[in-house]
Amino acid sequence: MKKSRGRTSRKRRRKHLQRFTYGVNCSRELEYIKLKKWLKDRGFEDSSLRPAQFWGTGRGLMTTKALQSLFAENTATVFNYDALEWAWCTINTRTIYMKHSQRECFSLEPDVYALAPYLDLLNHSPNVQVKAAFNEQSRRYEIQTNSQCKKHEEVFICYGPHDNQRLLLEYGFVAIDNPHSSVYVSSDTLLKYFPPLDKQKNAKLSILKDHDLLE
Repeated sequence: MKKSRGRTSRKRRRKHLQRFTYGVNCSRELEYIKLKKWLKDRGFEDSSLRPAQFWGTGRGLMTTKALQSLFAENTATVFNYDALEWAWCTINTRTIYMKHSQRECFSLEPDVYALAPYLDLLNHSPNVQVKAAFNEQSRRYEIQTNSQCKKHEEVFICYGPHDNQRLLLEYGFVAIDNPHSSVYVSSDTLLKYFPPLDKQKNAKLSILKDHDLLE
């Protein structure tokens, strides 16, 4: 029997293949209605995805419209060392210290970071005192100032008595007229300027090392 090559045959073949490619919408099923209500009560809404049943993979999420690639260029040219360095600095300078429960599926190293991009609206000042910590009862990160602030004045935060090297590395900025500014030198450089008969040079180096003033 000769295989049909007409327009009707092609439409039937495409429709047959689509049944295996496209998903069957399951959003009207009771379990998904309850799930969507549970998510909505917690502030999550998404109209671009629907629960569906797929022939090849089973249960999954189906898009309600065509999605374009996020990258117009080859990702091999995007994900390089410079991009990694930029991403790490962007994330690291916007994180706060916060303990999390350890999960076996992640790294064994302790996870003590949380993203807090809203803190970008608060500028650092070494001349103020604040108390900042995650409140386990309210489940919020709270910052309380211990310094007076007049009406319409800028409110500052203080990340601690850090020198500009630490501020630049950890937070991405330096403070003007920083009273905690320090100059780090190596012990080899200092030894060149000690008097040859100085019997206290080892003790002096030890004191500097204890206060993290050596490279």
